[in-house]
Amino acid sequence: MPGPGHSPTATRIQIGDLVGIPGKLGGDRPGQLAVVSGLQGSRADLRLGDPAKSITLPVRQLELLVSSPEPGVVPQALRHPPWNITPEALGQATPQRRDLAAAWQVLLADTPSGSEPTELTLAAFSE
Repeated sequence: MPGPGHSPTATRIQIGDLVGIPGKLGGDRPGQLAVVSGLQGSRADLRLGDPAKSITLPVRQLELLVSSPEPGVVPQALRHPPWNITPEALGQATPQRRDLAAAWQVLLADTPSGSEPTELTLAAFSE
């Protein structure tokens, strides 16, 4: 099992993929969405947010969310095909606090009594 901060999907990230950049737990930076616009060894060039801002991050810090249906084709921003993601659509998809609390309760139900979940990453849930 990979250690903290290691994305098991990092080696499969390709140009055009939709990726997540995890936020800092307890910090002031929320998670963000980006499109991979280029790969340079272990680093990825990204188009972040809307309007698209270009940044470069280590691939290990990214979570593959969805592989591009058109590998190698890079949209100029998240709002362009194939992703068509707008701030309005994201706002409508944001879960209510009650739903988040219910999901947390489901996670805790699978944890031995008196202990906390040891790892809360997308990779941990999908394995």
